[in-house]
Amino acid sequence: MITVADAILHAFDHGQPMAPITDSDPGFDLPRAYQAQAMLTATRLRRGARVVGMKTGFTNTTIWDEYNVRAPIHGPVFDTT
Repeated sequence: MITVADAILHAFDHGQPMAPITDSDPGFDLPRAYQAQAMLTATRLRRGARVVGMKTGFTNTTIWDEYNVRAPIHGPVFDTT
């Protein structure tokens, strides 16, 4: 079974764009996104990448409703990106 993390990693490895995940999975939500992120992070660390920082998004509360978010989101920044 191909996971969301697998699909994102494949696109990353091949420099290919991909459609928003919610186009094919409208129920994809923040908890599942963080699961996929954890899987991607683990894979990238195994490949030798290093986390060099964190990125925070959606700090502007005026756009939360537009994107259906209710808090800032966070993700690692790697030395390979």
